Amino acid sequence: MGVHTRDGRWERGAQHLSLPHARTRVPLVRPPPVRLISLGHLEPSSSACPRGAPTSRSRSEAPPPPVPPPPAPPSLSPSPPPTPPPSTLHILLPLYIYPQAVPGPGGTLNCSSSEWLAVADAGPGVTTIINPSSGPVNATTSAEGPAYMACMRVLRDAGVRMLGYVPTKESFEESPGFWVQTDFRDASEVDAMVALWAAEPFGSLLEGIFLDEASNMWSHNSFNTSDEHVAYYRARFASVRSARPGWTVAANSGSPPYYSMLDAATGGADLIVAFEQ
Repeated sequence: MGVHTRDGRWERGAQHLSLPHARTRVPLVRPPPVRLISLGHLEPSSSACPRGAPTSRSRSEAPPPPVPPPPAPPSLSPSPPPTPPPSTLHILLPLYIYPQAVPGPGGTLNCSSSEWLAVADAGPGVTTIINPSSGPVNATTSAEGPAYMACMRVLRDAGVRMLGYVPTKESFEESPGFWVQTDFRDASEVDAMVALWAAEPFGSLLEGIFLDEASNMWSHNSFNTSDEHVAYYRARFASVRSARPGWTVAANSGSPPYYSMLDAATGGADLIVAFEQ
């Protein structure tokens, strides 16, 4: 390395530079050589380090762990509501269809009715109302009894619950599809139908009775008093429970019933249909 002097001469290896119009001499400081290491830092080379000082970190040394990113700022949008648990849907189905059955091995009957088999496929989510002839029939002496028994067993094995149909009012058809209730059906007649359902072989297949034509809270405008309506049905509910303890008592008022017919713990029904169309 060299510099030009004031008189124009070149001096090699000069360590001082004379500035024009100045009497002082400024020393030139030679910076130590540097080198780039793997971590991107600048360090003096080994020739510029003091004796005994470490020159650089080992190449095999693991790099420092990465700095984690800063946490995301909290969201200002509201959290979505939790997903509610799935609800359980249960269907009450009037199965007012005559079943069909075909002979099977050993003289047995097998249910062949597609409608009944479809209900069996639905499984425990369905409760059916069984109505052979506007009420029960004798399972051993009636023509349709064996087919009913064969198909009811299929429903039972599939977990489908069954209720036996029982009418409770005297009525007449005033116009097509429009029935007018005129009085209570005789209590002994209703209780006899309940007893027929409770007898074997139907009794062990059913889980209760469906009392149709039950009174609603406006029925006393047609006949009798509200207290008489309530008393009649609470007596029928008790008859069902005594015929087969543990049976479900269901009633169909089609509209809101008298409140005294609701509480099963005090003699009301277990289930009431309060709307129908």
